[in-house]
Amino acid sequence: MARAIAARLAGDCFQARWFWHHATRLVSGSECIEKVGFEVSRFKAFDDVIVQFKKPVPDRNGKWVVAEYYQVKFHVRGSGCINLDALMDHEFINATSVSLLQRLKQAYLQSVSAKEPSLFHLVTPWGVHPDDVLYELLENEHGKLRLDVLMDGTGDNSRMGKVRTTLRTHLGCTNDDDLSDILSCFRIRGFPMHLESFQEDLLNPAFAAAGLAVVERDRQFNEYDDLIWKLHGEGPCL
Repeated sequence: MARAIAARLAGDCFQARWFWHHATRLVSGSECIEKVGFEVSRFKAFDDVIVQFKKPVPDRNGKWVVAEYYQVKFHVRGSGCINLDALMDHEFINATSVSLLQRLKQAYLQSVSAKEPSLFHLVTPWGVHPDDVLYELLENEHGKLRLDVLMDGTGDNSRMGKVRTTLRTHLGCTNDDDLSDILSCFRIRGFPMHLESFQEDLLNPAFAAAGLAVVERDRQFNEYDDLIWKLHGEGPCL
């Protein structure tokens, strides 16, 4: 029980720090960011942190987006890896029946209907397993999927064709174009820093630049971790 509680608290800290990572950009006067939100329940499974832009920004796929939504998935142990099956397994996001990719489809369709094109990120300290097909499909420059590789192959009996068939079936897509549209807005952001380095090497310099108090090494308590959760308890943080 104690380990489970500690793991949950660490996950809450990671999510809070991911919020502050973007909030300091806003406070510092980023020309792009209009709002940063925390636990905003608009798109299920992509509601941990959101970033809204003042005007559309490039999505690195030749299109433009107005917001980014983050699912922050922390793991205490660094020994695990993610693979394509995990993205299709509801247990990976502690859900009862719907997988992360199925949530992605729902979020994509909602954003299209609202005419608010967006990106949807999975942020995790775990890397992708090097023996899994997801490793071949992940592009490290922007964290997007290499759709040109996924769509390569002469048909459904090719190696990538079988992967496409599995994904189409899982997502209920009738064709590869629909599958490509859904996956084009998905990003996987590996985050190799542990929590302490996150604060000391990334957030403290950002806090200092934004005119906020840094968290010194001799402190046993990080008030920023707790602050955003308390603010969230008083109402939506956006």
